[in-house]
Amino acid sequence: MPAIRNCKQCCQKNRIAANHLSDTGRCGSCKTPLSPLDEPLQVDAALFDEIVQSSRVPVLVDFWVEWCGPCHAAAPEVARTAKDMAGHALVLKVDTDKQQQ
Repeated sequence: MPAIRNCKQCCQKNRIAANHLSDTGRCGSCKTPLSPLDEPLQVDAALFDEIVQSSRVPVLVDFWVEWCGPCHAAAPEVARTAKDMAGHALVLKVDTDKQQQ
């Protein structure tokens, strides 16, 4: 299952295979280089498994729930970490209320 990344140049949605999320690549529409993933990626259980098993870089996962105050307090730091580690690590977010197993 591919992840979706938006091109910052033309806003086109691009499907990216899980094992290529840390790569830059090019937009399928305007051919502009896609910037490294610099924000947390919200994932479901299937995409989580695929990314963790195939990622070429370390993966940081924020397991959170909507009603959790500390989760909301940590969210800005998680976002900063994603920006700081762009191209060197992936930051995923898993809503554990929606992804119970």
